[in-house]
Amino acid sequence: MNILTRSGTNQFHGDLKYFWDGSALNANSFFNNASGTPRSFVNANQYGGDFGGPIIKNKLFGYFNTEGLYLVIPTSVKTVVPTEQFENDVIASLQQQGLTNSVAFYQNMFNLYNNAPGISRAVPGNNPTDPTGCQTGAGGPLLFPTVDPAFGNGSTSPCAQYFFSNVSAKTHEQLYSFRIDYNIGAHDTIYGRYQQDKGLQATYTDPINPAFNDISNQPEYQGQINETHFFGGSAVNQAILSGQWYSAGFSQPNPQQAFQTFPSTLLFNNGLFSNMGGIDYAFPHGRNVTQAQFSDDFSKNFSNHTLKFGVKFRRNDVTDSSFSQLSTGLLVSLSTSDFIAGGLGDILEQQFAQRNAQRFTFWTLGGYVEDDYKIRPNLTLTFALRLDHAANPSCQANCFSNLVEPFPNLVNDPTLGGANAANVPYNQIINSGLSTALKDYTKLEWAPRFGFAWQPGRFGKSLVVRGGFGIFYDAFPGQIVDNLGERAEREHVRCGRRLFRAE
Repeated sequence: MNILTRSGTNQFHGDLKYFWDGSALNANSFFNNASGTPRSFVNANQYGGDFGGPIIKNKLFGYFNTEGLYLVIPTSVKTVVPTEQFENDVIASLQQQGLTNSVAFYQNMFNLYNNAPGISRAVPGNNPTDPTGCQTGAGGPLLFPTVDPAFGNGSTSPCAQYFFSNVSAKTHEQLYSFRIDYNIGAHDTIYGRYQQDKGLQATYTDPINPAFNDISNQPEYQGQINETHFFGGSAVNQAILSGQWYSAGFSQPNPQQAFQTFPSTLLFNNGLFSNMGGIDYAFPHGRNVTQAQFSDDFSKNFSNHTLKFGVKFRRNDVTDSSFSQLSTGLLVSLSTSDFIAGGLGDILEQQFAQRNAQRFTFWTLGGYVEDDYKIRPNLTLTFALRLDHAANPSCQANCFSNLVEPFPNLVNDPTLGGANAANVPYNQIINSGLSTALKDYTKLEWAPRFGFAWQPGRFGKSLVVRGGFGIFYDAFPGQIVDNLGERAEREHVRCGRRLFRAE
């Protein structure tokens, strides 16, 4: 793949551009109007500009480009919260059971619901087609105005109310790049290019409290040097050296504030209410990536042939911080009755990583040879052979594990393999603390390929028929190390129903 970037010339040239869009130019949506929800605030500012020209005429040229984006992104999210009567009934029930800590926990949760932006527009029910009901654990309607035996007080108020949240979130991005071209002589040219891209992504906007919003800071820096040498008029060689570093981390703007506001994420699997704590259980996570690569390509024309060959090297060092996911836990409520009785969640899922981040390394060295044979003026055949060596992905902290033998041969079930099977400890069927991900990895990947390009004579140059076949390799090493690293580093605790209360 070849990518061309703009460069300076012997003439000065440049341009400026600006784009704006705001609330004044946007109508409210049909659904917002139908539910009495005001138009969300939206604002978009985008700019760009570039400038290029000669530094030394015919010899040295410069080019600069910049562009930026500042957005206020609107949302329209159906938000379901408890009614005041339901809250009072739940608190009364907990007090009757003597669950003092649970009362404080539930009151904090209810206060967050009661102060959600837009709560004043809430109407009874959790569904526009069922304005009086909630959801039971089985997913059917619970007409709460009937007597609820969980309370024993004959409550006749709906348990849920809903509104459409219209809060907004800010995001921005700025990109700068410049390029210098230098004509060394009649046979050599060189250019260097640098680019940086900084931005803050509004990953998730919470309708209950902005403390649960999630963002991603994503800076990126890259540079490249390209040297081209011409051997007369029939041969050319191009060498490219490049590097890149970027980060993509996801978390709350203030994780400590989010934790103090609500220490976990409560998800209502039966759709009773909107999540409390947003999607904080999924964060923090992300990665930092350092990449270096070098390539050299040679091409020569002779007779009806164009001979090409080259070498490629690429190395990636990836710091993966996704192991801290679920560190604050995920509570899942499966039934309304359990929630009313003081059960924070029927399931608590939490993970305890030995290390919150791991550094992985992968690199590839390869080469190719190719002959484009113009067998006829309208028919070209391409014969190519690519050869690659991909290194076994490695972990700096020896974080990989694998089984001592193939899974079907393992003896770890007392009902199989004889009387001694139950005496095989779990840690004796696993090799841990390994530096490389795989036991065996293809040393050399041979990839022969063939292609053709044919222009049928009767159509002139308006039709070209192309085709080919070959062998292609792609093992997705990043996905491999991510999956294996997660299983080796995480201790996963999942607790059963009704085991956890705020006590």
